[in-house]
Order: sequence, then structure tokens, then C-alpha cells
Amino acid sequence: MAPYTPASLSIRILRTIILAGLLVALWGCQTTRQDIQEDKIGATDTELLYNVIVALIAAQRDQPETALEYLSRAAWQWPERRLVAESIKIAMANQEYQQAVNLAQLLDTLEPDDYLITLSVAKAKFRLGEIESGLDLLADLTRRCNQNHGYIFQAIATLLTSEENVDLFAQFQRLVETRSDNPALQMTAAFVASKQNQRERYVEQLNKVLALEPDWEFPAILILMQLSFGSSDDAAGENENAADRYASKYAIEHLEAHPEQIKFRLQFARHLIQNGDLDSALDQLNITLDKNPDSLDALFAAGVVYFEKDDLDNSRDLFVRCLKLDPGNSQARIYLSDIEYRQGNYVAASNYLYGVTSQQFYLDAQIRLAVIVAKRYEVESGVRHLQQIDVVSDEDRIHLILQQDLLLREYDRYDRSKQVLDRGLKRFPDHPDLLYNRGLVTAKLDLLELHEQDMRKLIEIEPDNAHAYNAYGYTLADKTDRLEEAMALIKKANALLPDNPFILDSLGWVHYRLGNNSKAIDYLLLALGARQDAEIAAHLGEVLWVTGNREEARKIWDKGTEWEPENGVLKQTIERLSH
Repeated sequence: MAPYTPASLSIRILRTIILAGLLVALWGCQTTRQDIQEDKIGATDTELLYNVIVALIAAQRDQPETALEYLSRAAWQWPERRLVAESIKIAMANQEYQQAVNLAQLLDTLEPDDYLITLSVAKAKFRLGEIESGLDLLADLTRRCNQNHGYIFQAIATLLTSEENVDLFAQFQRLVETRSDNPALQMTAAFVASKQNQRERYVEQLNKVLALEPDWEFPAILILMQLSFGSSDDAAGENENAADRYASKYAIEHLEAHPEQIKFRLQFARHLIQNGDLDSALDQLNITLDKNPDSLDALFAAGVVYFEKDDLDNSRDLFVRCLKLDPGNSQARIYLSDIEYRQGNYVAASNYLYGVTSQQFYLDAQIRLAVIVAKRYEVESGVRHLQQIDVVSDEDRIHLILQQDLLLREYDRYDRSKQVLDRGLKRFPDHPDLLYNRGLVTAKLDLLELHEQDMRKLIEIEPDNAHAYNAYGYTLADKTDRLEEAMALIKKANALLPDNPFILDSLGWVHYRLGNNSKAIDYLLLALGARQDAEIAAHLGEVLWVTGNREEARKIWDKGTEWEPENGVLKQTIERLSH
């Protein structure tokens, strides 16, 4: 627990308690006093108020012992839940563990099923050296839990691993072994192993849980998630694909034995999506929807899969079904907006975004609205929309500046983009993303001195920023004769981030500028193989064209045009060389 501070007493709660005491005095309400022994009350309402007020003043004066003395006295006089709970917190903070145990037992009479009370008592007992008694409390707590109380098992594991006591862990292991018929306790042991990064023991404990409760879905889901990371003996030392296959094998075998486990099947579908096996994921999701047509998780996941497969009609149908079941589903609205936008239905796309009310997704929705406004009207209208979005954090302010820059660059408004970034850097002068983006813009505007200034400053701030070295090196290769310097910068970028398609593209381009056409083609082919990008296609096509392979150059350019019909670099390259 954090050291005591006056704020930890929670002045807001104490003021509420004082108000409650006044109401008691006014109306003679006895609340729960009658449930407590008479010898532990014996105080008038005036005395109760006095004790609470003195505790409040002591807290404000940073006198924790006095605050605890008077607040705990008030707690015994009037066993109100908030009052007793606050007294326990202060007792623990002041290492008055026996007093915390006594107060927690009092609170247990008010809320006997509150697991947090049991955790507080157990923690206090550990601090008093009563390890066995504390562990017995936790074991009994697990026995009272059902299969939906995973958060309680995790809370117990957090408590156990936060106590740096060798004897505690030794006794806990013995307890787990002697009570091997308690699946909830075995689950707790699994979480303890997880928090201690003992992955093999974690899976072993989960299997013990399933041996006791074969139909318990939760441990099976956790095993699948762990196997996905390649932590099993079968996949140890093998590559990620082997781990993925082993996890899939486990999932298939588990579902053969437990075909009705919808949550497990959904987790398996997510595993398949993560590994790019979209068709198999759809098979699992469709089975889930056959069994439970109103499963929001399955509907949403299937909608995402169809969206990734560019099957927008099926994706739209599934997200519409999501909204019928959950009209406030902001993520479904954002996907539906993206679908309508891609099909040119800008009004429908906007209407979906207007319905996004979740704070978590509000900013994303507003940024998308700005893009639609720019498309429907003109780019400055979109920029104004971004500027009018009300945010409270510097992180979000910087994000909006970068979004304005991206929107302006999409419409080739590099001069305006620079103005936006200039203002941003005046307010946040050392922000890496603002420096990098202005470096890209100044390169386009042939402001080489400012470009170099920004890139050097960025490299000074982030000496391992591969993209900074690459952007700087590419600009020198493309716009100057400082080719050896450019080569050194790009090689540095490649050493920091090997096989990145944009860095490979830069290597190809600098070799082309040096006259090493064969090496240029090799690097550019590698870059295009790693990423279908119109600008890479423009570079490769140019090298092929000047080396006489014009038919192949045209094929590459046609592919690039198919990927990005409006790419300025590609259009300019084709026009320049064709003439």
C-alpha cells in the first residue's frame, strides 16, 4: 500500500459521513447500531460527529495516528460501511494490522460476502505473521466463488505476489497440494504462476483445473491464449507458425469434446484472425452464430473478417445486426461509416459517425468526419473541423495537428501543411512526430536546409529512429549529389530496421543514383515484394525503363496505378519518362 497522505483519507467521503451523522442526529436514525454490542457503542450522536470532525482535521494536518484513532473510534460507535472501510485503509497504511483485522471483522458483519474484506483481513494477517490463518481465509474465499469469479482469483494472486515473503509462498504451495480437490484454489495457483512468469507451471495448473472441472471454459481459454505464444513443450524452440499450429490443434480437439463452448470457440476464431486465417475464422464464427444468432461478439468479429476480406455487403449486414442489438455500439458505427465511405455514400457515413457517443471512440469518429467533410466540400473545411474538436490532453492536441497535416498532404497542400506543423512545433518544439512530418513536407517543398535541421534534431532526440535516418538519406539521394552521405544514412536505417520495404526502396534508389542499376533493381524488387506501394513501383519502373526493359516497366507502373490511382510520384514518373 502507498504511504499515508492526507488525501488518502478521502476528504470527500468524510464530508459525506459528517452529513450522514447530522441526519442521524436530526432524525434519530439508528442505522446498524442495534446489530453491534452495546458496550461498543455507548456514544451520543454528538460524540460521533466530534470524532469524525477531529479525524478530518487530523488528516488535513497530516497527523495519521490521530486521524486513525478518532476515525476508528467513530467506526465502532457507528458501523457505517464507508466509515469502517476508510478506517481499515488508514490502519493498513499506518501498519496497525491488528486494528485493521478487528475493523475488517466488524465490516464483515455489515457485508459478509464482500471479497475485498477477506483480502484486507488476509493481508493484515500476513503482516502480523499469521500466514496459515490468512491463507485459510483465502482458501475458504475461493471455495465460495463460482466459475464466473475469475477476477477474485486474480485479486488473490495479486495479493499473494505483492507480499515479499518466502514463507508465504512455501505455505501457499503446500496448501495448494493438500487441497488439490479445490479447482478454484488451483485456478488461483495458476494466476500466481502467471504473475511470477512461470509459464509452464501456469499451463500445468490450468490443466489441473480442467481435470477437476472439464466443462469450465475459462481455464481452457487461458490455455489456448498461452499456447498461442509458443510456451508449450511441443512448440518450445520452434517458430511462431509451429506455435500457432499447436494452439489450433489444441482448440480443435477441445471443441470436439466441448462443442457447445461458445466463448472458447470465439477465442479460437480471434486466434485464427490474428494469424491471418480469415476463412477458418469465419467457419468458427458461423458455427457460433448458428448456435447463438444474437452473439454480439460473434457478429462483430465476423463483420471485421468480412471487412478485411473486402466483402463489404456481408460486413455491413453483420454490423447492422450489431446495432439492432446494441444501438450504442460505437465500434460498429465506425466500421459502418468506413464501409459507406469506401462506397461513396458520404451522407450515410457521416450519419453513423454522428451516433458515436463513446468517449473512447469519439476522437476517431470526429477525425473520420473531417475526412468526409474534406471529400464532400473542400480540404480547408475538413481542417477547420479538426481544429474545432475539443480535447483536454497534449497527446490528443498533437494527434489532431498530425491529422491536419495528413489531410492536407493527401490533397497535395504541402504549403498549408507546413503552416500547421510550424504552429505545432512552436507549441511542442521537440516532439518527434511533428519534426518527422515537417521533415517530409519540407523535402517535398525543396526546403532542404529546414529538412536537414529537423532530421538532425530528431536523430539527436531519438538516435535509434530508423525512419529519421531513412527520410534524411532518401532526401539527399533524391535531391542532391551528396550520395555517399545518403548511402551511409540509409545503411544506418537498414541496420536499425532490417527488411523494411521503405528503407529497401531508399537503398534501391540511392544505388540507382550512383549508377548501380543491377543492385538498385534487386533492392527495389525486395521492397515491392514486401509491400505493394505505388511509389516503390514508380522507382522500380524508372530503373527498368532506363535500362531498356520498358515493357516490364509499364507492367510495374500499371500495378502501381491499380494500387494508388492518384499517387503523385507515380504519375509524374510515368509522364516524365514517357515523353
